[in-house]
Amino acid sequence: MEKINCFAYISKLRCAGLTHKKCDKCKFYKSKEEYNRGMKQAMQYCKDNNIHTYDDFFKTYQKRKGGENG
Repeated sequence: MEKINCFAYISKLRCAGLTHKKCDKCKFYKSKEEYNRGMKQAMQYCKDNNIHTYDDFFKTYQKRKGGENG
């Protein structure tokens, strides 16, 4: 069964998280809402703790989301 609400879902044949797409019993499954919530928490944690290692990753994430501020 395909989990098209997964943050990593690309198409029927592709997944951004796995090399071979297998939605059933996927250990990495997260809904887009769960993923976005986790990303906001991670961005805030890094900001609060002065961690800049992931700045480029967060910038790319925000561009994909349409420039939302975390």
